[in-house]
Amino acid sequence: MSQSTLLLKGGTVIDPASRVNGKMDVLVKDGKIANVAASIEAPEGAKVIDLTGKYVSAGWIDLHTHVTGDLMGNGVEPDAAGVTTGTTTVVDAGSVGAVNIKGFRRYVISSAKTRVVVYLNGAMSKSVLKGNYTDIRNVNLKAGLKAVEENADVVKGIKMLASITQVGDNGIEPIKIGRKLARLAGLPLMVHIGNPPPILEDVLNLMDQGDIITHAFHGKPGGILDRKGQPLPEAVAARKRGVWFDVGHGSESFAYSTFKKAMAAGFGPDSISTDLHIRNIKGPVFNMATTMSKFLAMGISLEKVIDLSSYMPAVIAGIPGGSLAVGSVADVTAFEVVEQEATLKDSEGAPMQVSRLLKPVLTVLDGEQVWSA
Repeated sequence: MSQSTLLLKGGTVIDPASRVNGKMDVLVKDGKIANVAASIEAPEGAKVIDLTGKYVSAGWIDLHTHVTGDLMGNGVEPDAAGVTTGTTTVVDAGSVGAVNIKGFRRYVISSAKTRVVVYLNGAMSKSVLKGNYTDIRNVNLKAGLKAVEENADVVKGIKMLASITQVGDNGIEPIKIGRKLARLAGLPLMVHIGNPPPILEDVLNLMDQGDIITHAFHGKPGGILDRKGQPLPEAVAARKRGVWFDVGHGSESFAYSTFKKAMAAGFGPDSISTDLHIRNIKGPVFNMATTMSKFLAMGISLEKVIDLSSYMPAVIAGIPGGSLAVGSVADVTAFEVVEQEATLKDSEGAPMQVSRLLKPVLTVLDGEQVWSA
């Protein structure tokens, strides 16, 4: 446990979990939030950081990333997706399965400053690239359960990919096996949705409380909206059962047009995430801050954007963080909202002019300052 004492002075605290939004000081001691108040006198030996004019929130949590770095060709370095961009925790969503979780722990998680947790790919194969489930034997319950048991401290869910690119001619069957693995392991199931088959209605009918649909607002055929722009009845029913709907921006999986129609129909996201990997870190995703800025530009309040990027991902993944309540783990992001004109594109290349950008300036993880701009 950290023994550092930090006093974050003068920032505007946005903590939806505690219903706090105002100018406050935040005292961090022994890795925990020790106090949040209008004015806190610096304890002896504390490091005081002036955040006047900045915002302070619980550390941002990215629910969908691929952070394998050099271990595999598709991933970025954890800290490039994490603490150097204001994100204290990243969830690697399906980059690794039973055959390579051990190597991922040894060479990636152990060397990262960022907190990394895993949604284990239900397939045995070594990559999320094409062909995972074309051979149904890759989805192996025994191997998956063994991997979960041996890595229970970092594995927080099971990840499956429900699109023709991955399932080939096997349709919904791989997802059914992945669901069984998740149930036997007592973990939530995250499902990537894309081009059918399987059809989304069949996928949604498999999902239950605590499970997650990621890429919920893609612009491909067969998404969550019907021809009239209304949420599918199966999507509405799934949400009522407690299924979460995550953004998962990615290279091909987020469309402004779909999102705006869904919002108009009252079907917004439960979490904002990037699906950051090597093919989109230079655009259109870039990082969590840029992704959050898009939702701010589409009319989501700053407080709600922070909620969807900190508290809600912590709840969904069942991990530390998400709040600045006294006694919580001291994961903190300080940031600015900069008045700046920019053009930000969605995954289909559609441009949107924005006038405000979120810019992280400080990251505190487990009570330690691990990065500053």
